[in-house]
Amino acid sequence: MKRIKKVLKTRIQHLVVCGDTNHGRLPWFVSPRTKCFIFTLSLIMYCLTSSAADIYVSLKGSDNNVGNKEKPLATLHSALRKARELRRLNDISIKGGIRIIIENGIYKLDETIILKPEDSGTKESPTQIISAQNAKVVFSGGLNIKGWKKVSIPIAGLAKEAIGNIWVAEAPSP
Repeated sequence: MKRIKKVLKTRIQHLVVCGDTNHGRLPWFVSPRTKCFIFTLSLIMYCLTSSAADIYVSLKGSDNNVGNKEKPLATLHSALRKARELRRLNDISIKGGIRIIIENGIYKLDETIILKPEDSGTKESPTQIISAQNAKVVFSGGLNIKGWKKVSIPIAGLAKEAIGNIWVAEAPSP
């Protein structure tokens, strides 16, 4: 009985580790260790070939940084330039794609973000612009407007009922 329990326990461990579904009837030339080794090697190769190049952007970053998690870039514009450069150089790190990961914060835009068709990458190597996990990201191109005043005098073409309900301010220069 002990012998049967030991054989059964060994067989279950082998199934869990190696995924053997052939009920122990392996070809004479494939040992359980070989099968486990091939499975592990395949898993490692898949992980290495399917990873994407990550470019990080943070409010605490600098556009002079390399763009990794420890030294992020400061702007999406710089991240896009880096992604374009990696594609232009056909860098091996982009085989699984490029992920531009934006950290939490409100990013003020001084210029328009322009995405070109080539920025999307390819089916095998796409470019993704994503927020970091649990991050709330806002890109804002707005300007603060100060000096708001209620209109208290009649304005040509404005209904009399609107006086006192309209606010005006001088538009700032960008």
